[in-house]
Amino acid sequence: MKKVLKVVLIILGIIILAGIYFYFFHVFKTLRVCVKSESSDLMIDCSSNQDCLDFVKGKSETYTDDDLEKLPDFIKDKIKDNENAADALKEIFEQIDSAPDFFSETINEIIEEALYCDLTCRYKEFYGSEPLGEGDVDECASGEKEFVIKIRGKEGLKLWGWMKEGGVGLAVFDF
Repeated sequence: MKKVLKVVLIILGIIILAGIYFYFFHVFKTLRVCVKSESSDLMIDCSSNQDCLDFVKGKSETYTDDDLEKLPDFIKDKIKDNENAADALKEIFEQIDSAPDFFSETINEIIEEALYCDLTCRYKEFYGSEPLGEGDVDECASGEKEFVIKIRGKEGLKLWGWMKEGGVGLAVFDF
């Protein structure tokens, strides 16, 4: 009986150690996003970076068709079929902000790096690993800003819980 108990305890210990390893240490997926150094002019007058962020995040009072044409393509694609562009933009960014902190903070950092004010709003293109982009990226080119999100068991469970609660998750921003 003592031998059986020892074997069961050893197996249980191995399972617990494996669980701890996969929850805290094992990286299941590394998402890498690279922000290019060149920028495009969105031709939106601004006095600060916040003006550009507010415009793109749907916090401007009104949007004309010309304004919508000035938005970066990855955002225009998300709102093109919506009747109210400002509400659609707000909703997208509210969903991103409701994501787990490790994810939403990095996404917001990427957006803040990609949008800035230089008399007019400027936009730097970015690309990255799936699902944040179109293909896996091992490293960014010289001069590009790199953002990395490592998904371990802990982060994976948080993302899964968020998507289960109605978060649109990674599908909203397929940059």
